[in-house]
Amino acid sequence: MPSYNGEIVNRQAIINVIITPADNTRKQTSWKALIDTGATVCGISAAVINSLSLHPKTQKPVVGIAGSRATNIYRINLHIPITTNTLVGPNQLAQQSSLLSQHNIEASEIAAQPGFDVLLGMNTLEHCVFFISGNRFTIAY
Repeated sequence: MPSYNGEIVNRQAIINVIITPADNTRKQTSWKALIDTGATVCGISAAVINSLSLHPKTQKPVVGIAGSRATNIYRINLHIPITTNTLVGPNQLAQQSSLLSQHNIEASEIAAQPGFDVLLGMNTLEHCVFFISGNRFTIAY
């Protein structure tokens, strides 16, 4: 099972992701994403929205610590770049790069945050294994 391993810093599990619009996979950008098991859906900041020229598909109520509010909903493709080591011979490893990908997922608009522009919510995390051990974390599909 391909996986991404990272370090928890300041009680945050942050990973690098690549985002493309659900309807245009040629346009892509890289972002820092916070793994947020308390978020129902993924979230993207105005910086992500503007860089990909995204247009809202609908509006839905989103409940947060400040209460409920209507927010724009976008459709994106989300990719997590990973590197795996494969045994290719006796005592010989080769690194292979691949992407953990999810297509056409909902993402709500979020306020800009220091250190990340994307939230990985449960609509993504429910399709993977995520665990924390000490100050390390692993996410795998």
